[in-house]
Amino acid sequence: MYCSEFGPVFNGTQYQKELSGNRYRYNIKLNMPAYHSSFNELQAQDVCGCAILPIKTRSRGPAPPAPEGQDDIVDEIIHLFRANVLFTNYEIKGNADRVLVYGTLFVHLCLKKLDKCATKADGMYIELT
Repeated sequence: MYCSEFGPVFNGTQYQKELSGNRYRYNIKLNMPAYHSSFNELQAQDVCGCAILPIKTRSRGPAPPAPEGQDDIVDEIIHLFRANVLFTNYEIKGNADRVLVYGTLFVHLCLKKLDKCATKADGMYIELT
């Protein structure tokens, strides 16, 4: 298989060969799919295009409590953060994916604010507004 922009394609990976001085340099472009939420199949109430998904909590609210021993959407956001933050494009396949994107952006905002803190005690009193 061959891609006009990146050259030969092997197992979903595209390689581009360029001459740099007297050496060849290879640029690699990976075609990997982003991770989607496992809660897309769950029947949940929708509000403004976002699903109200079960979470682990003791307080009452609009979200139903998550079953014991199962991951909730917050666990999924934290687990998939590192992988999904690297993608520039993300195809939303359901309302749970939209919640996953908003949660990933919120975790990114929290990490940016915590980056400015010198100690753990400073990080405990950061306002997220």
